[in-house]
Amino acid sequence: MDEQTADTYVTVGEAARRLGISVDTARRWCDTGTLETHRTANGHRRIALRSIDAVKRGRAGRSVGAAVALADIDTHTAVLAVHQASIDGGWRYSQPGRLTRRAAATETTAITELIETLTRRRRTLELNFD
Repeated sequence: MDEQTADTYVTVGEAARRLGISVDTARRWCDTGTLETHRTANGHRRIALRSIDAVKRGRAGRSVGAAVALADIDTHTAVLAVHQASIDGGWRYSQPGRLTRRAAATETTAITELIETLTRRRRTLELNFD
């Protein structure tokens, strides 16, 4: 490896440190092509600095997107919870246009499922972008 190449590639450990990931994750990213690599004559992986920078830029962009998505999830969850509470109280009134007990139960179940789905998505986003 010439001097210029040595300056543009780093070890798997160094790449992991720069990206804030484990060495095992860095190796997986090499295997999947997320990180650009080449092998030394002795078979050791070297990772291109430009691919580390590209991953960093991509992760930063996704972090902003994740923050927006988390805020959207929180807003939708709060709106659904308020709607669910109004349904739970509204079915008792048998006036025209009000929900029957069965319809209220069905809609409440659907809203509960939506809230659970949003909560799972929120957890996934938090795990991936924290």
